Amino acid sequence: MCNYETEPLDELVVKLDLARAGLQGPVYAEDAVTLEPVDIAPDGTLKLDVLRQRYRLIKISGEPPRFRAAALGPNLLPIAPADLSATWQSAAVAAGAAGDLRAAGRSAPGPGSGQGFDDGETTWTSGPR
Repeated sequence: MCNYETEPLDELVVKLDLARAGLQGPVYAEDAVTLEPVDIAPDGTLKLDVLRQRYRLIKISGEPPRFRAAALGPNLLPIAPADLSATWQSAAVAAGAAGDLRAAGRSAPGPGSGQGFDDGETTWTSGPR
């Protein structure tokens, strides 16, 4: 679903012909990007919120959604406001000398490296280099 407009769409109603799509039995919907479940009625009706000038990609299938809230980690900035500005500051985020942001966490080697998790700290940098 696409929204080319400058205003968001709240509860956009989409009705799919599940039989014509060859889907029968229990049918599930999930956001194909975030893997979050999306409610779908037995008659194929969905209600979606679509931000302005954005799209939603929804997977419809007989497979249950893969999203698991238990697999999510804590919010890295739980005190951050919903809308960040260029002047927002927080003692919870260390800024480097060049004005970049630094956060520490654990990292793992890439697939096939034969190594386990690295218990050392890794610093990710965002901003001017």
